[in-house]
Amino acid sequence: MTSMTLVRASFTATVKTPMILPEAKEGQYSVVTRQFVVRPSRAATPKWISFMRGPRFVDLPFRVLLLLISVAGLMPAAMESSNPQYVAFQVLGAILIVSVCFVPLTAGLMGLVLFVVFGITFPEFVNPFPTVAEAAIALVLSQLRIRSFSLLTLLLFGIVVAHTAVGIWEGDGESPFTMAFGWLLAVILGLAAAAFERRIQSEILMRTAQARSHERNVERMRLEFALDTHDTVSHGLAAEAAIIRMLGVEARMEDRSDSRVTELALVNVHTQQQLRVLLTRLTGDPDGRRTMRAFDVEMLKAAEMIGSATEAGGFDIGIRVEALPSDVPAETLETAQFILKELATNMVKHSSATSSCAISVEQVERQMEIWIEFEASNPALQAPTRTPRSLSARVERAGGRLSTSHDEGMFAIKVAIPVGNEVAM
Repeated sequence: MTSMTLVRASFTATVKTPMILPEAKEGQYSVVTRQFVVRPSRAATPKWISFMRGPRFVDLPFRVLLLLISVAGLMPAAMESSNPQYVAFQVLGAILIVSVCFVPLTAGLMGLVLFVVFGITFPEFVNPFPTVAEAAIALVLSQLRIRSFSLLTLLLFGIVVAHTAVGIWEGDGESPFTMAFGWLLAVILGLAAAAFERRIQSEILMRTAQARSHERNVERMRLEFALDTHDTVSHGLAAEAAIIRMLGVEARMEDRSDSRVTELALVNVHTQQQLRVLLTRLTGDPDGRRTMRAFDVEMLKAAEMIGSATEAGGFDIGIRVEALPSDVPAETLETAQFILKELATNMVKHSSATSSCAISVEQVERQMEIWIEFEASNPALQAPTRTPRSLSARVERAGGRLSTSHDEGMFAIKVAIPVGNEVAM
C-alpha cells in the first residue's frame, strides 16, 4: 500500500536593510533600518482550490494518489460480493482513504475500528481498511508527526497480533508479514515525502537569502549613488551661492538693487531644499510620505535662507515665522517651502520698492483643523491683473485658500493650507 502527498509552500521573508537618512544638520547622516516583507500572493486563487491543493508541496500528488486508490477500490473487478452491506463497507473505505488527505489521524483511527468490524462481519473477504490505516501512517509520517505515527502503528499491529493470538474473528485474515510489508511501504513513502518537502523548503530559504543579499546590494548601490549625487550637486550649489553673494555685495557697494541676482539666489535656495527632499526619498522614502518631525525647524531654516538670498540682491524682506507644528506630513513641508519661495519671488518681481516687504508664517486652528497661514505684503503702485499661476495651482492642489488685496499702495496675498491634505510635487 502506497500513498503520496505534495504540498504547496507558503512562506514569509522579512528583509531588513540599512538606510541612510539626512538629519537636520547638513552633512550628517543617520543609519536606520527599513523592513521588507515578501509574501506569495494568493489573491487570484480561490480558497476552495487552496484547500483542495493543501498547504505543502507534497500534498497535491499525495491526494491524487489516494484518490486513485479509493477509485480503484470501487471498481467492479475489486468487488468480491454484491452484498449491500459489503458494498457499503467498500464505499466507506474509499471515503476514509480520501479523508486521510485532510484528517489523517481521525480517518486512520476510524479505519482501524472498521478493520475489526469488517473482519468480524466478512472474515472470508479481503479487508479494505488496513489500507486506510497505512495511508494515514504515510501521511502523518510525511508531516513528521511522530506521536500520531507511533499510535497508528501500535494499534495496527496490535490488532493483527491479537487476531493471530486469540482469533478476534473467524478465518486467517491478513498475516503479520503481509501487514508489515504494507506498513513498510507506507513508511518509505512518508519518509520520502518528508525529505522531498524538506528539500523544497531548504531551497526556498536559500532563494530567500539570495533575495535578501540582492536587495542589500541594490540598496547599497542606491545609497552610494544618492550620496555621491548629493555631494556633487550640493558642492556646485554652494559655489553658486558664494558667487551670488559676491554679486550682491558688489550691488550694495554701488548702492543699487538687482532683481535678477535676487531671483537667481532664490532659485539656488529652492534647489538646495529640493535636493534634500529628493535625497530623503532616494534613501528612505521613495513615495515621499515619511513624517517630517522638524517642520518648525525646517521652516525657520528656509526663512533664513530666503532672507539671505533676497538680501544678496538688495531686497529687504522681513520674514516672521511664528509657532508652527513640529510633526506634520512631508508633503506639508514641501508645499510650505514652495509657497514661501513663491511669495518671495513675486515680491522681487513685482514690488515697487526694495524695502517695506514682509512675509509672516503662522499656525491657525479652524473648525478643529490645523492650518498653516502665510501673509505677504509689498509696495505696489497698482494691483496685479491676476494672481500668480504656479502659486494658485499649488494651493488649489493642497486644498488651501488664496486671496489678494490692494490698499493704499500695498499689495497683500493671504494663503492658507491644511496640514496633511497636500499632494507631493
